[in-house]
Amino acid sequence: MQCRYCGFAEKRHSEHAAALTADEVSRLLTEIVAHNSRPPLPVNEIKFNGIFGDPLFGPARSATIVGVSEAVQFGLSVGLYTNGLGLDDEAIEALVGDSVRSASFVNVSLDAGSWNTYQKLKRPGINQRTAEAEYNRIANNLTRLAERRDAVKSSLKIFTSVILQAENCSPDEIAAIAEISRKAGVDGVRFRNPYRKPAGAPDAHQLDEVYCTLEGLTR
Repeated sequence: MQCRYCGFAEKRHSEHAAALTADEVSRLLTEIVAHNSRPPLPVNEIKFNGIFGDPLFGPARSATIVGVSEAVQFGLSVGLYTNGLGLDDEAIEALVGDSVRSASFVNVSLDAGSWNTYQKLKRPGINQRTAEAEYNRIANNLTRLAERRDAVKSSLKIFTSVILQAENCSPDEIAAIAEISRKAGVDGVRFRNPYRKPAGAPDAHQLDEVYCTLEGLTR
């Protein structure tokens, strides 16, 4: 991804690709569980996210899958932040677990209500056909995740998130994001301003319009 609002350029990913291996993550989780048997400062929650790349891609993927699965079995609260492209069957099974144990939440950074907005904000270097295919894949992955969650009566919570930019804060775009999320079966949509102020960040008038649109959608 080349998300415009991200503080880390995609090209730097390879420079920091020395991700933990699956064995290292497994060993770390075992140490955490052992540590938790000796209060007073237990580790109760583990979150997997990507600073220099998505945790379900590249060298971090296998470690993330193993980490999520084992942390869930250890009874830890587990969260995952992802762009949604890597939510295949293996990742879904690791997250959903069963009716007794599952990850706590998944947050998919949707950010767009259409493939063309997705292309502008996150994938400016790809062609129209690829952008459309990727966007549809994310939406389908969300639906499959929610369907599997419901089928096994898992307690997993699914969220989509939106970093507000000029291109995705119009009433039509906000409504489209909300509708795609609703149809997929997610539990909520999180809207927020970018951490920094990149080119294209919404102005005060656009933010007011977002608030009005969201207020209308929740009535």
